[in-house]
Amino acid sequence: MELNFVDPKPCRGAKRWDAAEWATHCNFNLSAMAESVDFVLRAGPEVVAGHNRNLIESMFSRLPEDRCVLASPLDPERRGPFGCFTAPKPEKTSELYQKLRRENIIVSLREGKIRVSPHLLNSEQDIDHLISVVCDWRG
Repeated sequence: MELNFVDPKPCRGAKRWDAAEWATHCNFNLSAMAESVDFVLRAGPEVVAGHNRNLIESMFSRLPEDRCVLASPLDPERRGPFGCFTAPKPEKTSELYQKLRRENIIVSLREGKIRVSPHLLNSEQDIDHLISVVCDWRG
């Protein structure tokens, strides 16, 4: 997915209207957001941030250097709650992304980088699975 900040265009179809509207009773996206905020507050924002940071640091420390190039800062203070990496060659990044998706590993392809965004529902076993797929990949 390309993020276009220069000349953004609305989505085709009904998705273009997927935004909160105060005048409608169909604020499904606000209901989900309210539940998400409640979940994070009950768990504790510090717990959520620490858990996510630990999973990303585990992933970064175990990604094979011959297959992956880190694309996010290693310092957790300089990155968000996610981590990005690429394959050594741009055309191989898309191939690795497709392989991860086929293995039911939910990641994003953003600006030519594979983005991993763990949350409280993810575990070290999820990172183990990602690492095993990357290590088995022969890109």
